[in-house]
Amino acid sequence: MQGLRNRSTTLIHINRLPSECISQIFTMGSSPRPMDEEDPTSDDPSWNSPVKPFRLIIPAVCRRWRDIALNTPRLWSTIEFSDAAPFGYSELMLKRSRDCPLSIRVDFSRPKSEITTVLHLLRRYTSNRHISLTIVYTSPEEAGIALAGQVSLGRTSRKLRS
Repeated sequence: MQGLRNRSTTLIHINRLPSECISQIFTMGSSPRPMDEEDPTSDDPSWNSPVKPFRLIIPAVCRRWRDIALNTPRLWSTIEFSDAAPFGYSELMLKRSRDCPLSIRVDFSRPKSEITTVLHLLRRYTSNRHISLTIVYTSPEEAGIALAGQVSLGRTSRKLRS
């Protein structure tokens, strides 16, 4: 049965391409639009849309695509901390993105303990990486926490929104 499955996989034309080409296709297919706090199609896994983000669909197609997707760091380099604490999904994406430059969005209207967790994760995984960091806040206190947290993150391209 496994032999038949492997043979049928090679009959699909895209699977004749080298892994590097498929990886590039995956990256192009998942290229994010500029992040917008009003965008309901964000990568928030708790969002109840039947449409899942491209980067979550392709690893489920077949074993080869899963291996390629999990070994394509750029596929995981746009991260929105929209999952619930302790941010397992976001941390997994930080790990999978390896040493790629990151585009990160953090909503600082969360409880202070959650923000501390986010900043800890960012420090752990981004110490020597380029980061484009978008911080959304609604109060001066949140802005202060955001700015204090950025100081300890090192080099970042900063964008604050209220």
